Amino acid sequence: AAVTVSPSSTEVCVGGTAPLTATVTGGSTQLTYQWQSSPAGQDIWGNIGGATLSTYSAPTGTAGNTDYRVIITDGVSGCSDPVSNPVLVIVRADATVSVAPSTSQVCLGGAVTINATIVGGSTSLALQWETSTDQTNWTVIPGATAQGYNPPTSATGTLYYRVVVTDLVSGCSDPVS
Repeated sequence: AAVTVSPSSTEVCVGGTAPLTATVTGGSTQLTYQWQSSPAGQDIWGNIGGATLSTYSAPTGTAGNTDYRVIITDGVSGCSDPVSNPVLVIVRADATVSVAPSTSQVCLGGAVTINATIVGGSTSLALQWETSTDQTNWTVIPGATAQGYNPPTSATGTLYYRVVVTDLVSGCSDPVS
């Protein structure tokens, strides 16, 4: 018999879902499963109590990185007892976003840059700057998807800007500055 676990790597935020599936080829019909975990990259494996099915949902209550694998025991004499490939589950804290400077005054035709700082979240974040005259009705600024934004200064008046973060990973929040 042989066993593989998929997906090979999973990234979620705290509270997301991280399902793992063991696929066995060959062997008898008398198979048992035992999932194990180890701190990521440390190869210190321990059995996970009660994790004895072909699927396992890795816990996501705390941020951190953990490796998982499954051991197959074949109850038929002479059959092999394979160990799967290790897979990595990365659990990240939700993203937060802030914008600096919080207030800028600039003369007509001058230059100003506002920057978004993102802490936490996954590697699958997308940013979108928006503008408003009243801080209630927001309009997307086409093409403004970088961490820094240079607002136009070709007209007088007060405008407000914010950035919306979209995190595409399971369980991750979508903060707004």
